[in-house]
Amino acid sequence: MRNKKAFTLSEVLITLSIIGIVAAMTLPSLINKYNETVTVTKVKKIYTTLVNALELYKANNNGAEFDSLVGEENATAEAFNKYFKPYLKIAKDCGLGTNNECVTPNFVGRNNVKKRYSYPYYSVILNDGSAIWMRLGNSLESNDPLFFYDVNNQKAPNKLGYDIFLFRIHKDKIVPIGMPDDYPFDTQCSKSNSSGWGCAAWVVYKGNMDYLKCDGLTWNDSKCNR
Repeated sequence: MRNKKAFTLSEVLITLSIIGIVAAMTLPSLINKYNETVTVTKVKKIYTTLVNALELYKANNNGAEFDSLVGEENATAEAFNKYFKPYLKIAKDCGLGTNNECVTPNFVGRNNVKKRYSYPYYSVILNDGSAIWMRLGNSLESNDPLFFYDVNNQKAPNKLGYDIFLFRIHKDKIVPIGMPDDYPFDTQCSKSNSSGWGCAAWVVYKGNMDYLKCDGLTWNDSKCNR
């Protein structure tokens, strides 16, 4: 009989160990990249959805514009139900409130400072598991209605610029917050010690979250080149 060559047990174990080490080194990077892609896709999608909802309302109502209302509870509910709810794919409607399963409790900024607002929100969970909560303008700040969009509802990290992003209605248009003339990205998102308030515009228009990789990007950049 001819001798048949084969791997020894020790050789197999060594090979498996090498494969395991390589996988341990590359898998976190692949997971992070996948999660970033999912987040960017969802943020762009909700932006398009909100834009289309407002435009559809106008088209269905002879070009009527968004009423400039100040944030009282009934007005918030009225505005959400009137302008947006008919055009959203909603899995759960939590209605008005500041502490329910649609509103993310005790979220933080990029600087890990807690952010919690007591204004009346109208909130819903969408079919893809994300959540959106709307409040109308407050006369002490701005009369522009504000949307908080949480990519994964109340799952971690519950952090602005990571899984929570902001939009508002400005001059009758949906605007992702973070444009140079509106809570600018350079001061409100790009640095790790910033609030994270102005990250949505970067994600929508740059299509990435590279501000998490390169501290101090400017709006004139397009991605992290380091």
